[in-house]
Amino acid sequence: MEIKTNKILLKSLDKDLSTKEIAELEEAISKDKILASDQKKYLAIREALREKKYDFNPYFSSKVMSQIAANAVSNVSNFSLSVFQAFKRVAWTGTAAIVIIICVILLTEGLDFFELLRSNYANLDTLTASIYY
Repeated sequence: MEIKTNKILLKSLDKDLSTKEIAELEEAISKDKILASDQKKYLAIREALREKKYDFNPYFSSKVMSQIAANAVSNVSNFSLSVFQAFKRVAWTGTAAIVIIICVILLTEGLDFFELLRSNYANLDTLTASIYY
């Protein structure tokens, strides 16, 4: 019962109550001194907040909008920088992998690898020469 009357009390601060709820609340307030003091406290807080004036500086909205725009630009540049850094890492890793593969081939195959390349390129040169001429 007490929880229900507290909800009705809080509801009464924001909305109109039905006649049944008004009767219930008045009866509960007349019986419960704590509920009555809570109602007085809520009403005092409400009046204090109503009387308070909230003023913003004259250029508040323009400052906020310029800050939002600055953050948007910095987010885009941060994204571009992170993509570039990630690409650099991948490029260096790929280059290192290629160098390692070439070293492994040279160590296992020796100079035969270069002979193989020369023979393939020689065949390609004669093939392209026959196409163009």
